[in-house]
Amino acid sequence: MSRQSAQRAEAVHGSYLGETIPVLVTPEAQKWFGALTRSGLFQVNSAGEVSFEPRCQELVRAMHTILSGGDVRIERIEIGDFAMHRDLDEKFDAAMASTKTLEMEATPYTP
Repeated sequence: MSRQSAQRAEAVHGSYLGETIPVLVTPEAQKWFGALTRSGLFQVNSAGEVSFEPRCQELVRAMHTILSGGDVRIERIEIGDFAMHRDLDEKFDAAMASTKTLEMEATPYTP
């Protein structure tokens, strides 16, 4: 991380002592991630530590169960803010579509 980037990160998020690596994402994926962040995906406690919103953390752990061959049951009880829900869904769909396009463009064609 350059000194200027570190200073900018510190000004925005407080000090950061770890290492960062660049990750290439499509603009659509970046918009989706930004919307998740603005919607409260991450929380900062009084000590400045960042964590997932607790219910979202449970969903991430459930995803790990699925990816490791297990099974989960998820029940939606209430959608909440419909406009926000629709916006997040639309941004997710656009991010997935752009990622598929990126994968196809980056994968050499093999007949």
